Amino acid sequence: MQIHIDDSFNLSSQATAAGFASVNHYIQHLLDRDRERLAIQEGLDDVKHGRTQDLEDFDRDFREKNSIPQAD
Repeated sequence: MQIHIDDSFNLSSQATAAGFASVNHYIQHLLDRDRERLAIQEGLDDVKHGRTQDLEDFDRDFREKNSIPQAD
């Protein structure tokens, strides 16, 4: 993937101000943060559209799938 960043945007100083040792680390952090935001939004959209599962059902299915005994 290639991203073009306008030359007027001083990415190096932004990275340093944010406490990152390099521009690459800063960009990776921004990409990771964006992925996290997208995952959260996906979960919120699922709730909004009724795509949820009761905790008891999830617990039972998860334990069966992973061979975990039922809790006492």
